[in-house]
Order: sequence, then C-alpha cells, then structure tokens
Amino acid sequence: MSAYERLLPFPRGETLEEGNTNLLGALSNDQLLGKVFRAPDTVHGTGQDVWVMAVKNDSGAAITAAHRCVEFDTTALDFMRKVSGFCDTAGWVSLPIDDAYDGDSLEDHCIFYVVVKGPCYVKTEATSVSLGAHAQVTVDGSGYVEGAAPGAGNFVLGRIDAACTATSTDVVVHVDTLVGGEGA
Repeated sequence: MSAYERLLPFPRGETLEEGNTNLLGALSNDQLLGKVFRAPDTVHGTGQDVWVMAVKNDSGAAITAAHRCVEFDTTALDFMRKVSGFCDTAGWVSLPIDDAYDGDSLEDHCIFYVVVKGPCYVKTEATSVSLGAHAQVTVDGSGYVEGAAPGAGNFVLGRIDAACTATSTDVVVHVDTLVGGEGA
C-alpha cells in the first residue's frame, strides 16, 4: 500500500459512524485515522485530485460542517487523527472539513474527511478581510480564513484562489499542507 490510497474507505460527503464497518473490511476503523486518500474533485470540477484525511470527531458533540477548519486533539498519539472541535487558536495547525459535507452534522465519534491538499471552500472571518489573489492564508481563532496575511510562525493552510475583501464569505483555498510552511 502506498502512503496515499486511491480507494476511499467511505464516500466523500458521508461519515463512518462508530460501530459500523468500513468498505475496506480488513482495517479496523481506528486504523483509518490519519490515513490520506486521493479522490477526484467532484465539488469544484477542476479535474484535479483532492487529498483527504480520515479523522474522528472526538469533541464530545456534533460538529456542523460549515466550511470551517478544525483543530486536532493534543492527547498523545491523537494529533492529526482526532478532532477536538473548530480551530480556536489563530494560526494554529488546522485543516478544513471536506466541503463535500456542506453543512452536514458530523456526530461525535464519527469518522469524516478533512482536506490536506486541493481546492476546498472555507469561509472568511467576520471582521475584516483584505487578501490578494493567491495570497497565503491561515486560520483565525474561530476556524475561518484569517483576513490578513499570516504572521511569523503561523501555520499556512494554503493559498486563496481569488482576491477577497468580503467578510463571512466562502472562498476557494488551494490547501497544500503536505508541503508545510509558516507565515513570513
């Protein structure tokens, strides 16, 4: 098996509920956590692949997939495998919920996808936005795209597709966290 599998264990836009078996059969559900899979971009129609990672909602409550970014549990060995909720620390390592969910409720303990590479809708913050086309972006303390360029040491989520000055607006971010990086 390669590091990036082309066969999704469950379809994009759907979840694997606790106790259900996955389509691969040979893997337990926890073995899916943190695995990255490639799938065709069916949301934006770019012809590119979207790279998604299977994660578990470990927040203690349902999460509404509303074009926001989630942060990871910091318990030993759970980072990048289990989600503790929406990102609540500006510039922190976070990933957007796969936009194939588009407002669905992601129940506690279900397994779902976040995007690690490829186009994904993420909503801009609610106060002030001034981003040029293809500018690097980071996440604010509410799980939305920060309205200004990333500061030094901030985790860079990717690059915005088109210039934007509108608040609370869905924008396409070309997520590229496989490369890593931080703001200037």
